[in-house]
Amino acid sequence: MSDKYVMQIQHKLKRLGYSLDTDGIAGKETLKVFNQMVADSGLKEIEVPKPAAGDWKDGWDHKLGGVHPNLVKVVRRASEITTTPFTVIEGVRSIKRSYQLYGKGRTASQLRAKGVPTKYAQPSARKVTWLNNPLGSKHRVKSDGYGHAVDLFPAPYQWDDIEPFKEVATAMYQASNELGIDITWGGNWDNDDRWHERGEHDSPHYQI
Repeated sequence: MSDKYVMQIQHKLKRLGYSLDTDGIAGKETLKVFNQMVADSGLKEIEVPKPAAGDWKDGWDHKLGGVHPNLVKVVRRASEITTTPFTVIEGVRSIKRSYQLYGKGRTASQLRAKGVPTKYAQPSARKVTWLNNPLGSKHRVKSDGYGHAVDLFPAPYQWDDIEPFKEVATAMYQASNELGIDITWGGNWDNDDRWHERGEHDSPHYQI
């Protein structure tokens, strides 16, 4: 399913009064809200379709827009050699999106202390970023005019299945070596031979 189609579903759910991000990602939040809508309608719960083999690169030009050309080269080369299809779920991150993510797992007072509008506070949500600076992510546009990070989501599109993330990482590292472009993976922040040590759990994330 393309990002555009997922976003259309998300917008329709919001118009029906459900609360969710319209980010074009068919993730757990969208599936939960979608199934809640189905349950409210008295229908049987169903799954949101995942991207098919033929459309796993849909939306890449948009998602990779503004990302540093070197990182784009690595991603595209990895897509040619990977044994596991993957989709690009985020490239350059807006200020609003940065605030939305920073607000997860934080109170209004914590956001106020960092200059983040308190409307983004979601203290009951799972924390997803540990940045000291809410706008300090590599996803933000840097002084060279580019974002320096991407998030990749591998088939079969299950967040709790770690093996596909490792397979994509293998392809990304191979592409990085072939092209002579250094990358850092969120599943191996210290770039050693031991993946997913303590604190190394940002498996979708790659940066230069």
